[in-house]
Amino acid sequence: MARKVSLFFDCISPYTHISLSLWSRYLKVWPVELTLRPFFLGGVMAGSGNQPPGMLPAKAAFLHQDLARSAALYEVPLLEMPSNFFDAPLQRSALKVSRLLCAAQLDGCDDAKVLKLALAASKCLHADAGLRAGSELTIDDALMRRACADAALDRTQTQALLELAQGEATKQALRANTEEAVARGAFGSPTAFVHEAAGAPEAMFFGSDRMEQLAHHLGLPYHGAGPASRL
Repeated sequence: MARKVSLFFDCISPYTHISLSLWSRYLKVWPVELTLRPFFLGGVMAGSGNQPPGMLPAKAAFLHQDLARSAALYEVPLLEMPSNFFDAPLQRSALKVSRLLCAAQLDGCDDAKVLKLALAASKCLHADAGLRAGSELTIDDALMRRACADAALDRTQTQALLELAQGEATKQALRANTEEAVARGAFGSPTAFVHEAAGAPEAMFFGSDRMEQLAHHLGLPYHGAGPASRL
């Protein structure tokens, strides 16, 4: 029987970019039913009382080293963080991506399609130098259209999702995901929750480097950090 896992995330996090890549690999060999729950990282930070790592200079400096090592270990393409990464306007504009993913779900896309779109959007944010203006990143409709195209959505589907993403139903869905994540104990992205047997405490896993722990907890084989071809 497939184990059920809920993944709460915001694509603006570079660690989420790594996590989505790893999930796309392991879902091919793990009997896991993954439910995707896009949220707004800024709202989770505020709701949990957490602060971005850039608020602490020493932690921000470490972040660059840690991300580079993680990307090399997991063989996930990753650019340097944009120079405007911790600026409020960019963080707010990340709402557009999360709303796009919620819109895809409201439009009837299953989790496999939403994962494909999330990974495409994440690659646009973190691995496509052509979408950077110098060292800065801009999250706009052009980036989201590129993500939709990379996820094999046609122009009609893309336009429908972009319009749905601006609607109140999508905003409410994203708000609900964000509030639920905080209520369940999330403080950052990505955060996975394993659905346990009735009465058992819920297991939470934070970060992109918890796949081995997840494997142990789920009683599944861990095949290492390499790409899917090695699984």
